[in-house]
Amino acid sequence: MSVTRKLLLGLAFVIALIAPAALPGAFATANADPIGFPPDWPFYEMQTEQTMCNAMAQGWSRAQIVGAMQQANNQSVTGLNPDQAAKRANMWVDLGRIKYCPGAVAN
Repeated sequence: MSVTRKLLLGLAFVIALIAPAALPGAFATANADPIGFPPDWPFYEMQTEQTMCNAMAQGWSRAQIVGAMQQANNQSVTGLNPDQAAKRANMWVDLGRIKYCPGAVAN
């Protein structure tokens, strides 16, 4: 093996050892609390607000929040079909960013 090849191999080994210590946030695992909306979430403003703000704080996207709310919706309880639930959830996300959890972002 040539000297250059040995140096490159040694450099790669050193980088592999040092990189995790130098960039701990880059290798951190997700440690988020589970988020779940109740099946009758449209009737419970405060609980839905807190759940939605927690999701935004954990970095959930708008699509993830709306999808979770739409999936949790129990049509026989709320009277909302899946499309109506998605529209209502979208409105809640907009309202949440302004009223409930200002400064939170749900892209």
